[in-house]
Amino acid sequence: MGIYDEPDVVAMTQAAIEQGFIDGEKLVAGGWSQGGHLSYLSAVRNGKHGFGWKFRGIVAGAGVTDWDSMVLTSDIGYSQAALAGNALWNMDQEDTGTRSGSALWEFKEAVQKARIPPMLMLHGEKDQRVPISQAWGFRRALDQAGLPFEFVTYPREGHFIGERRHIEDMMKRVLRFVTTHLS
Repeated sequence: MGIYDEPDVVAMTQAAIEQGFIDGEKLVAGGWSQGGHLSYLSAVRNGKHGFGWKFRGIVAGAGVTDWDSMVLTSDIGYSQAALAGNALWNMDQEDTGTRSGSALWEFKEAVQKARIPPMLMLHGEKDQRVPISQAWGFRRALDQAGLPFEFVTYPREGHFIGERRHIEDMMKRVLRFVTTHLS
């Protein structure tokens, strides 16, 4: 995770810019679940690609921020280990392979290089697939670094948001966030 998929996001964005489909000065990325994971990676790798554009905002929904902890906490931990590349208990101490797709492991450098844009983070309180602790970790990192973010927890919700008022709230927040950061 994070080795091929996030570079694909960059390549597709670059192709869309080159073909005139989107304005490279007005970019917001967002996604849910695996897309949320890619959103967190896009935040910490923002502009690192060298094409001259950056995302002006990121919306991350129910995304993974650290694969090692996912293996320990997800309801499908063994499957998460396969996605991460291994389980901690099967690795040598010096093996850092599972960090390649973990946004939290890239956070410090991203802050030092001023890459992380404003973020909107959305998560279901009762998510067992991608536990809310994934978002808590990134929220704490953003807070400690003094970076702008909005963090929203939807009570009673699992991995997917189902209550109508929560869906409406989420859509309003996303629209407001995108409008604010593309203006």
